[in-house]
Amino acid sequence: MVEKPAALTSADLRAHHSEARQCEVRVAVGYTERFNPGVQALADHLHRVGTVRHIHIRRLGYAADRGGDPALDLATHDLDVLDALGFELELEHVVRSEHHVSALLRANHISPLVIPGTASVSLEASHLHPNKVRELEVVGDNGVLQLDYQAQTLGFLSTEHQRVALPVEKAEPLRREWEAFCNGEGSTGLAALAVAEWMTEIAVLAAA
Repeated sequence: MVEKPAALTSADLRAHHSEARQCEVRVAVGYTERFNPGVQALADHLHRVGTVRHIHIRRLGYAADRGGDPALDLATHDLDVLDALGFELELEHVVRSEHHVSALLRANHISPLVIPGTASVSLEASHLHPNKVRELEVVGDNGVLQLDYQAQTLGFLSTEHQRVALPVEKAEPLRREWEAFCNGEGSTGLAALAVAEWMTEIAVLAAA
């Protein structure tokens, strides 16, 4: 089990995985949120929204925790969740500072969980906030699924303005991640790092 993002570039991470296969070593990158029970419940209820049109993500961190780039340190968690849900991502636009990043992406549905098509994604990751926020919304033709990672709660808001609390079997995500790892499962981290790498490259170009 390797701490995320596991490498500074996706090329380096692919090389790590290749070396691990040659050595017959199991490798997974520590993206714990994909094992959050709220994410599993979201996957189970994704059909409720119909065609997915937009995904809105807010991952806001404490101002005191400025040890890393927000694209690599924060945003990759949600990028990995979208990968787990079966979305392929393409970066459209990024606006960022040293401790804050806002990005617009295109999400292509490749999973049987959702109706095929393309949705927009807005993602905000920041080390500039007094409160920790971990939220994801999926907006579709039939309503909105609202996930709070921290509280492990999931709600569905219909187009008729009726909100339903959906069942989530709460559990410790890290424990579930290690159980999955022992069963040969886990994130490669490649999809999340590839998108985050684009975000950091754009920042470097903007500063040049």
